[in-house]
Amino acid sequence: MKKNENKGITLIALIITVIVLLILAGTTVSISINGGDIFGRATTAKEAWNEKVVEEENEVNNLLNILEEASTGIKIVNGNPSEWVVEGNTVVEYLGSATHLVIPNMIDNTKITAIGNGFSQEGQVSTANIKENMLNIQTLEISNGIETIGAGAFFSCTGLTGGLTIPNSVTTIGQAAFQGCTGLNGSLTISNNVTTIDSAAFLGCSGLTGNLIIPNSVTTIGQAVFSRVFRIYGRFDNSK
Repeated sequence: MKKNENKGITLIALIITVIVLLILAGTTVSISINGGDIFGRATTAKEAWNEKVVEEENEVNNLLNILEEASTGIKIVNGNPSEWVVEGNTVVEYLGSATHLVIPNMIDNTKITAIGNGFSQEGQVSTANIKENMLNIQTLEISNGIETIGAGAFFSCTGLTGGLTIPNSVTTIGQAAFQGCTGLNGSLTISNNVTTIDSAAFLGCSGLTGNLIIPNSVTTIGQAVFSRVFRIYGRFDNSK
């Protein structure tokens, strides 16, 4: 009889244990579900807060840009951060696929003042190994605010067409900056603040046309700057 009684007690204890475990499991699931709702709402609130912070930062930056434009007279041209590689205040690479390339003067709230040496090139500038996406570029616009165009920046970018304007902010045009851009077939305008035009800057740009006045601000001009540029009629500005 004792054995049967013990078996009965053991069975009852087992049943009770299973019931307790089921109850606990149900409680845990309930807590987990409810807790998930709480965490979900918290995450949503945090995301909304972060979006609000970004919006306010953008508003502040827009206001700063307006103040910058008012104080300098230079229109802010923002570049998409995902399309540019920036080192300091210099753009060193373009990653996009535009056919009309605008060099911005602001990227991710960083003021851009220079186009890097060999900007369009893979490796050594002298190899004229142009980056694939740069082959797509047909027209070029340099935003006011850029002060330096680096050596070989657009070396042998033969796909560039139309004219070329060097904005008022530029002071230095580097060596071979536009050498071999044979597709340029419009006029060339050089701003009144350029002080240095380095050697071979426009060498071989045989399609450029029109009248060119080299401003009296230029104090240094290198060799062969306009060599093999046959259709430009140029002179130095001696008005001052």
